[in-house]
Amino acid sequence: MSNPSPESVPMISNRQSNAQIIKAFISNFISSLSGKMFSFGLGLMLLDETHSAISFGLNMLITPIIGLLCLVPIGNLVDTYPHKAVLTGSLLARITALFLFAISINFLSEIAN
Repeated sequence: MSNPSPESVPMISNRQSNAQIIKAFISNFISSLSGKMFSFGLGLMLLDETHSAISFGLNMLITPIIGLLCLVPIGNLVDTYPHKAVLTGSLLARITALFLFAISINFLSEIAN
């Protein structure tokens, strides 16, 4: 596949570029904030259920460590493969994990009773 010539690539204005940067910043900010809030809420729920501050502390410690450990491999994956395929695979993996989690909750609750 050859690169398009500079004449055939439409140029965007500085105003359009700034608008894209602002949209990207807002999107990243909301995504990061909502993920952090979910993680913190999950830790608080764990604290409420177990009444163990150690469980809450471990959850707050493990979450960023997992993020740091996954940063480089996932970055390499995104840089290597087409973004559409990575996003589709990620979505399928999340849905599968959610489905398996729901099944395991039902299975474990039946064993406990």
